[in-house]
Amino acid sequence: MDKVTKFLIATALAGLSAVAVAQNQGAVTPAEQRLLSKGVKVTQSFPSVSGLRAIIADSGTEKRLFSITPEGQSLIVAMVLEQ
Repeated sequence: MDKVTKFLIATALAGLSAVAVAQNQGAVTPAEQRLLSKGVKVTQSFPSVSGLRAIIADSGTEKRLFSITPEGQSLIVAMVLEQ
């Protein structure tokens, strides 16, 4: 991963963390369950664009931003650049 990509990911995560107000309060979706079964913690959950729900997943060594589809079945590696 090049420096620009790392910077963009870090900036996106920092920005999302600053505006995220909702914690994971709903039922665990099948997509989240797949992460949890691998020992990954979902540290934040909040509404995203186009009906998606964004989550911050923490593996203990790194954090990643995912979007979950409205039906809760699919995870998308996410970086929203424009809406």
